[in-house]
Amino acid sequence: MRKYLITLDVNGTLLDTKYRSTSPTINSVIDQLEDEGHTFLLNSNRSQEDLMHVAKIFSLRGPMIAENGCFIYNQETGAVNDLVSLETKEQLQKVQHLIHCIIEKHYPDALFFEGDTTDINKHIDVQEIPQDKKYVFIMNEFRRFTISIHVKRIEDNKFVADLDKAKEFHEHVKKEIFENNLKFKSEYTKPFANLLVCPTEYNKVAAFRELARQYPKHIKVVITDDAMDNPMRSEIDYLFVVGNASIEAKEVADFIAREEITKGVEEILLKIDGLVK
Repeated sequence: MRKYLITLDVNGTLLDTKYRSTSPTINSVIDQLEDEGHTFLLNSNRSQEDLMHVAKIFSLRGPMIAENGCFIYNQETGAVNDLVSLETKEQLQKVQHLIHCIIEKHYPDALFFEGDTTDINKHIDVQEIPQDKKYVFIMNEFRRFTISIHVKRIEDNKFVADLDKAKEFHEHVKKEIFENNLKFKSEYTKPFANLLVCPTEYNKVAAFRELARQYPKHIKVVITDDAMDNPMRSEIDYLFVVGNASIEAKEVADFIAREEITKGVEEILLKIDGLVK
């Protein structure tokens, strides 16, 4: 029996917007498949530290493609394979400098700092924010080759994700990247109201192609909710989506789960032998 290389998306697939699993029983399903010799791969925009936390939640032992394809991490050996060039690493420093300048110029009423973006409250209490600050820009401290900055406004003594401000911030960064001819791209995400800046040199598809060489005989499967993973079609055998997947993702899927998010992943894994022909 051929083994599977199962790529799992994280946001909206394994975890909901509050970083939680929606299935109490999926771990036993994953354990059984791993014991049978199948391999699970996390392929995400997230940092290595974030993905290691996800792997721990679901007891995943396979490799990881982190930061939108910038590097591959092997959990078993601890080896890290950086895929980006020295030029990209050097340009990253310039991008970081430009972002600092943008915040100083356009957002004097914002407090900017680095930290764990999954829990801003572990770094600072809203009561400690200076009165002249109306926003908080918190940059993920764990990222190596990409930049993630969550944008929140202070409202009723709480931190509230501000999508409009994140979009505006993105436009400033996008403009500076273009004018400085840097090999990076800027985007913003609606679920988390954060800016995401990534090198254009590598992406999740190119990194997957690199990793897949180690699994030439495996049946390659992707489980996702996101049409952003549609370009993977040319590199894989099957694309399965969870019930909450976007319309665009469902249009090209080989199977659509009835259940959503983690429960949808579990549904697919329980049926996978019948889905893979």
